[in-house]
Amino acid sequence: MRLTWRDGAAALAVAAATAGYLLWSTGTAFQSTSIRVIALGVLALGVVGCTATGDRMTEMYGAGERDHTPVWFVAVTSTLGASALVGGLTAIIAASEMMLGVLVLSMVALWVLATARQLVAEPTHHVHRLRARH
Repeated sequence: MRLTWRDGAAALAVAAATAGYLLWSTGTAFQSTSIRVIALGVLALGVVGCTATGDRMTEMYGAGERDHTPVWFVAVTSTLGASALVGGLTAIIAASEMMLGVLVLSMVALWVLATARQLVAEPTHHVHRLRARH
């Protein structure tokens, strides 16, 4: 499948979150900003990145119909999603710099996996039906 503007929006959100984190962690920018504020920003941009392509993922993988997504992919992305959520919440609550790093790494890994899967995946029968109606 080809990528759309929504994939670009997701990439931009992940890039902005990663750049902000790197600028903060290296002391290049945002030096007076707390870990909690950076974590909130990264988490918010991660949510934007996830929701930007949510409709397309539902279409592509045929939610509600027979699922064609490999179990390994679901297990890996679910684990990464859980680590991003726990990392983000822990970074916010406990001001943990290490957990902020876990959040950023998990988010980048999720984006890479989702984008790669989307590039190589074939549309499901559900998508073919949607395209036929338009």
